[in-house]
Amino acid sequence: MPERARRKKGWVRIAFVCAFLALAIALVAAVDHLPSLALLRSEVQSVRDRYFTGAQVEGAEAREVDPEQVRAARDIRYLDSEREWLLQSQMANGAIAQNPLQDLVVPYFANIAAKTMVDIDASRARAYISWYLENMNRPDRGGLSGTIYDFVMKDGELVPTHKYDSADSYAATFLSLVAYYYHRTGDTEFITSNLTAIDLAAQVILELQDDDGLI
Repeated sequence: MPERARRKKGWVRIAFVCAFLALAIALVAAVDHLPSLALLRSEVQSVRDRYFTGAQVEGAEAREVDPEQVRAARDIRYLDSEREWLLQSQMANGAIAQNPLQDLVVPYFANIAAKTMVDIDASRARAYISWYLENMNRPDRGGLSGTIYDFVMKDGELVPTHKYDSADSYAATFLSLVAYYYHRTGDTEFITSNLTAIDLAAQVILELQDDDGLI
């Protein structure tokens, strides 16, 4: 190997050793400023005791958290959130939209939602039933009375689409809602005063029943 090459290789080795020594010195200096492992372990234990297994106030007794209570509290929050979603989906006229944007009403789903609303606020469920009865077709474009169309918001007004997915299912879920409302509230006056219209909804199912009994 030429003399110049050997010298160059030697200087590279010296530079590498110097860099390694500098890094080692820096690490030693940094370690002097770090807390000991025992102290670090103590801090971790303190945080865990404070927020997960023990009291959050100094001097208070440590206690175990009941997982069932935690789950119950979480479920209550979920239910409250769903309830607010449902209430915000109801329009001023009583219709229940698909969501709080209030841009689409599908009576099949609204009937199911209103059944839940009976237990939240029966007056709101009653308002929806009234809206449904007022907006039934007498008759629809196919000549069948007691059906109801889907509705959409257009230019700030709720208008019918002149379409429905399944007339019999709309009627069936509505009758289920009316029955549930009556059994939960005992509101005989409201039911009897609207009995003719309710019967019209029931007639939809009979009209769509085939000779073999299928609907």
